Amino acid sequence: MSAKAEEFIDSVRRQAPAARMIGEFAVKQGWDMLLQRLQVRPTGAATSGPERSVAIVEPNTDAGPFIDYSTRTARQIIETLTTLTPLLQRSILEYELVHRNRVTVIQACRRALGDTI
Repeated sequence: MSAKAEEFIDSVRRQAPAARMIGEFAVKQGWDMLLQRLQVRPTGAATSGPERSVAIVEPNTDAGPFIDYSTRTARQIIETLTTLTPLLQRSILEYELVHRNRVTVIQACRRALGDTI
């Protein structure tokens, strides 16, 4: 295999985790926006008139800012931080502060955000 092909494959391998994280974050944000726009009421909520309540299962917010977050190591998350948007970096920081509290990830998020928080 040529050196250019190997470089391209390495580049794709480095970018794939970040692309997946961004996609998963976009899906979560879309889900949150959908629930907000629907103004969903819990099942069994009192309603006036013929309106009916809708039951929608919300994603597990304790699982992290994106799918598979809880299965990733601190090192894996830190390695991809610089390729993420500030919005996703902030989301990871907020999740870590509330749930996991991993000092290395928190410090890396703050560095990536430029200590603007």
